[in-house]
Amino acid sequence: MIEPEEKVGIDDALVVIEGVTLPYGETYEGTDKTYSGGYYNISGIPFGIYKVTASAAGYIESFRNIIIDSDEVITVDFELELWP
Repeated sequence: MIEPEEKVGIDDALVVIEGVTLPYGETYEGTDKTYSGGYYNISGIPFGIYKVTASAAGYIESFRNIIIDSDEVITVDFELELWP
């Protein structure tokens, strides 16, 4: 049994990143499915403001707004709650 405070990675969750505002009217969308341990990787994202959404069967969808303004690697973690 998993204790409530114990966190586990969800395999095969869908992670979507959508451009909210990009320079010159460009649009961008990237997706990835999580693999072993809940890890994912979306690369080649231009600078801008984005909405990142994570969803998986049986869980409540979660999202975060992020700003990418450098070439540094950023980590966006999600805590998905089980659907009641």
